[in-house]
Amino acid sequence: MLLINLLIIKYDIRCTIRYYSFPIIYVYKRYMPKLRFIVEPFMHISMMYKLGKKKRELTEWFKVISLKLI
Repeated sequence: MLLINLLIIKYDIRCTIRYYSFPIIYVYKRYMPKLRFIVEPFMHISMMYKLGKKKRELTEWFKVISLKLI
């Protein structure tokens, strides 16, 4: 619940939590670009699909990061 409150209050990202065998946080579709902007710099490339990135976008993004490192 702490993470949900942080997302709603500090970042104005609307989301809900549902409990199955473990809790799952659902972020409304219209708030995903804002969440991507916040989280992307800290995520490993192999996990980007979790934010809805397509494989083509990921390879282009990885090329840009590789060029910046060289």
